[in-house]
Amino acid sequence: MWRELATGEYSKYVPVYNVNFREWQRKYNKGGDFIVFSDVLWVSPLPKDIPA
Repeated sequence: MWRELATGEYSKYVPVYNVNFREWQRKYNKGGDFIVFSDVLWVSPLPKDIPA
């Protein structure tokens, strides 16, 4: 499976799901919490939310 992922559609990035990470943790007895950082969309506050 991983060979197909590495050479096919996901040649640079491979999707990792929680179940995959938990299996890896059990197998190797390593790994802490899995944290995913994402882009943040900053928006201006609504006028009603700005203190006077």
